[in-house]
Amino acid sequence: PGNGPRKASKSDYLHWHYETYIDSRYNNIFYLDKIINPTVVRDLAVSSILNISEKIILDSLTKQISYFRRSRSQLFYNLYRMLNKTGLVERKYLGGFYANLEVDPMRLPENLHYRDIISGENKETTMDGLMDEGINTGLKMVESAYDYNCGKISRQACEGTITRKNLDTGQIDQTNADVRFSLDI
Repeated sequence: PGNGPRKASKSDYLHWHYETYIDSRYNNIFYLDKIINPTVVRDLAVSSILNISEKIILDSLTKQISYFRRSRSQLFYNLYRMLNKTGLVERKYLGGFYANLEVDPMRLPENLHYRDIISGENKETTMDGLMDEGINTGLKMVESAYDYNCGKISRQACEGTITRKNLDTGQIDQTNADVRFSLDI
């Protein structure tokens, strides 16, 4: 246990690299920047459901779409790679580029045995199991948001489905600073 800055950076790289690999394996047509126009946020009830301003949502979505567009760009990958070699950009950022998959052959096996990053508990799943879990969770969250917006369920019921899990750790009130277990590479 123990996660110093260097080990955390390696974990971040692996996270981004494997996330990019998973996306390339399961998704080769539905790119966020090609299917969503950020301005549609103005017509949705998302800001009232999340109690966040439309501007914050629009800015966040615009940044995310820009990131996804760049992550598929060979030009941006080459630029980041050069900046990494000069020490101006950390290696972890290279993991988010699709072009990096051709350079770094690391792949996830079909059967995954790992430890929870916070508790260290041994876990086991498969790639397809992870995808099924993610899809099912996402569907439940969208349905809950829709039901809340239509007045079918209370805010409390909606928050029971759409929890405030940290996107880095997958846990409530646990950030990267709380990570105790990671892979050695």
